[in-house]
Amino acid sequence: MKRHWIFKGCLIFAVLLIISHQLTAKQPKKNETADWPRFRGPEGTGISQETDLLETWPDGGPNEIWRVPIGAGYSGITVADERLFTMGSDEESEFLICLDPANGKEQWRKKIGPLFKNSYGDGPRSTPTIDGETVYAIGAEGNLIAVHANDGEFLWSLNLKTEFEFRQPQYWWGFSMSPFIEGDKLMVQAGGGGDRSIVALNKKNGKVIWTTHSDFQAYSTPIAIDFNNKRQFVFVTAQNVVSVSPSGDILWKYPWGGSIIKIAVPIFVSPDKIFVSAAYGIGAVLLQMKSDGPSITIDEVWKSKVMSNHFHTSVLLGDYLYGFDNGTFKCIKAETGEQTWARRRLGKGSLIYADGHLIVLSERGKLLWVEANPNEYVEKSSVQVLKGRTWTPPTLANGMLFLRNQKEIVCLNLKNQKS
Repeated sequence: MKRHWIFKGCLIFAVLLIISHQLTAKQPKKNETADWPRFRGPEGTGISQETDLLETWPDGGPNEIWRVPIGAGYSGITVADERLFTMGSDEESEFLICLDPANGKEQWRKKIGPLFKNSYGDGPRSTPTIDGETVYAIGAEGNLIAVHANDGEFLWSLNLKTEFEFRQPQYWWGFSMSPFIEGDKLMVQAGGGGDRSIVALNKKNGKVIWTTHSDFQAYSTPIAIDFNNKRQFVFVTAQNVVSVSPSGDILWKYPWGGSIIKIAVPIFVSPDKIFVSAAYGIGAVLLQMKSDGPSITIDEVWKSKVMSNHFHTSVLLGDYLYGFDNGTFKCIKAETGEQTWARRRLGKGSLIYADGHLIVLSERGKLLWVEANPNEYVEKSSVQVLKGRTWTPPTLANGMLFLRNQKEIVCLNLKNQKS
């Protein structure tokens, strides 16, 4: 009898173990989904790790899930924890807006400040940044807010213009960089007088941690890199490329003059180089960092007008940079600047990378699926998705592609339905 109960107990345990294994196997793996919580994606590189997307698109393009009006603005789209954030406007004000990414329904909106008006387009320019349960956003007039992601409840706010005595340059198109979060710090370009061009705030309450550098503000968002066992944050300001330590010390500075209209984000070419690019006759330069004891020196590897990024940033894949040289879509070798191919018919545009392909959006709203091939331009699919000025880069989150112009947002399904 005792053996019977032991056998029966073992049998029950084995059955429960099998059922548990089956239930566990059915649960989606954490890396099967991918959010887009900040400007240029999870790592700020314009690169998505998502796979199993549509190899080619059907006639008419990927399936449209929803399309909703959003109001004037160039603000990018961020997605995390089943919430979508962007900024839009009405005739008087700018708003941080939360939508349901599944259906485009508005969950809440919070006023940021007055509407910024400009001949090149009204409304906000910056992209919201999601950090845990908090969303940070900057209006075009410099109003920086932190709100709770769930319901939009205000946590704190300040105005960068008044707080840091902002100096407006001759050519000014509003605050455009996105809030940059690292640890407990929120870093922005404030463009303030004295040594208040770059600012680090406590992300929990908006209090100043440090300020540094003296220069007018540019429109570029910084990056974080590691070199020589040191963390550093690389900013492009109006007349300089500047590296700042976590404590606010200037590690190195590269004078980069010409037009102050510098928009593209710097790109880290591991292990020791920085690529920067701008339009208006400036072009690109590849800088190499060299350690000299505790200090870092900078050398120019190459300098050329082969890649003049205007309002968007190139994407680095392996040894190659893909991007828009003003109105020409190109691929160049990062280490030498040598051009490997060019495509001229698209006009200006933006791009991100996913699943072996470049997702390219022209400034006239045409969407393209291009093979990430450094040897030749291979266009797999294309479709006209939006009309009018389309300057906001694409966002890819959980297989859904989000695009916008100055009037509306559209969501397309890029998931491979056969998988």
